Amino acid sequence: MKKLILLAGILLAAVSCKMESTFYMENVAALVNVAEGKLFSDEGVLFNVTENISKKQDYLVDGARYYMRFDILDREMDIRIRDLQDVVICPSEAHGQLDAGHDPVVLQQASISGGYLNLVLVYYKAKASTYEHKMSFRHEIEDKSLKLTLFHDGNDENPSTTDSSLLESITSYYSVPLTGFDVSTMRFAFNMLTYDSEGKATVVSTTLQII
Repeated sequence: MKKLILLAGILLAAVSCKMESTFYMENVAALVNVAEGKLFSDEGVLFNVTENISKKQDYLVDGARYYMRFDILDREMDIRIRDLQDVVICPSEAHGQLDAGHDPVVLQQASISGGYLNLVLVYYKAKASTYEHKMSFRHEIEDKSLKLTLFHDGNDENPSTTDSSLLESITSYYSVPLTGFDVSTMRFAFNMLTYDSEGKATVVSTTLQII
């Protein structure tokens, strides 16, 4: 079984550091939420934004969720935002379409926080294509074991079917709600894009044990 790197805890580690006089951390990553015009981490830390050098300036939209890179300027959690990427909150369906798309993705990161399974996915699309790629999730529960399956409808636009020079890679961020599931184990299934020993792109059906 392939190992899964979980990234939860980096922010808590930063917050719990013992500071002597000054404290500064550069290029930290966290998943954050906007509520009542304020920015909170999944762990409940309130950020005081003193500077925003990202491309997204109008970010304080209640209910929004972001993958944020930032600098921590002091122990009071004054921060400088470097980058904000929209996170798509995508609930899973109990009876999703069995044939909702089987194009592969590259799983860059996975973590559990804030009541979500958080995924950073890379997929490919044809440069000249206007086709809208769609991600959907289906859940199955058996004996307190949850299986989440990702379906990617990508119009067969991926390196296993198309010349790579005609493609571009897209990084996307998804959070799948886990609230309401009374389970003790969880697996995540998807079609993974990989490469064989000769450098040829292949698609491998993959299931990872999350908890």
